Amino acid sequence: MHKKFMLFLEIGIIPMSVAFTFSSFSLPVFTPRSSKFVDISINKHLLSPKFRKSHLSCTASSRSSDASSSASNLLTRWKKFSKQIATVGPASSSYEMLETLFLAGIDIFRLNFSHGEHTEKAVVVDHIRALERKFNRPIAILADLQGPKLRVANFINGHVELKDGQDFSFDLDADCPGDEGRVSMPHPEIIQTLQAGDTLLLDDGKLRLTVLRPAPPASQGAAARVDCRVENGGALSDRKGVNTPSITLPISPLTSKDRADLAVALALGVDWVALSFVQRAGDVAELRA
Repeated sequence: MHKKFMLFLEIGIIPMSVAFTFSSFSLPVFTPRSSKFVDISINKHLLSPKFRKSHLSCTASSRSSDASSSASNLLTRWKKFSKQIATVGPASSSYEMLETLFLAGIDIFRLNFSHGEHTEKAVVVDHIRALERKFNRPIAILADLQGPKLRVANFINGHVELKDGQDFSFDLDADCPGDEGRVSMPHPEIIQTLQAGDTLLLDDGKLRLTVLRPAPPASQGAAARVDCRVENGGALSDRKGVNTPSITLPISPLTSKDRADLAVALALGVDWVALSFVQRAGDVAELRA
């Protein structure tokens, strides 16, 4: 499907314009040319073969003092034994800032398809490829797909404070704003799948609840209610995210937006694709299809 490797992984929320480092771990990687999954360790080299080519050499032009200085910077940056990823946001999308980040040590630029327009992504890709040509160095681009957004609905006052040990319920009654005892969760696939003992994480894991009583089979509307106990409380406000680590939900990891974003990413020639909300091997197969 794509001329280069594609990387599929569960990826969390990463602040825009923040760089971070991978030092040593392994990930399953699909290589389209061989149609096999292989396990490649990330340590002194990145996954893509082009990053394994002469990582200590520098071929930047020395036609001017600026180019000579850039060559020196490249030689220094390529001696490091970890690789950095930077998320490209509004403050870092200009050619000048991308060049600054690259010379500072960035190896992979992440495009967050949860935000921004396709035309903006295309401009960033053009800038990065121009940097590749300028420094004669490969720079990877990772397209991070948004994935399904599972959230609670709104509250009467915009937020509530959940206390450790209290009971709290989730239902499908979207017409009734939430309060200190309940809130709508407009996702029947979650309500109908949760069982006693399952875990719910809210607001990026800040709050944790345990299911006490699942919803009755085939119940609808307000009757489809899941009763929980708050294990780790805190403030919960409108439209905060929901995670279900103890169950596999019967939903696709790709929304219609993701499919459109994937088509654009492949057309732009990105090097890697990050798939959010991976639950099963079939999710990767669906992305490849």
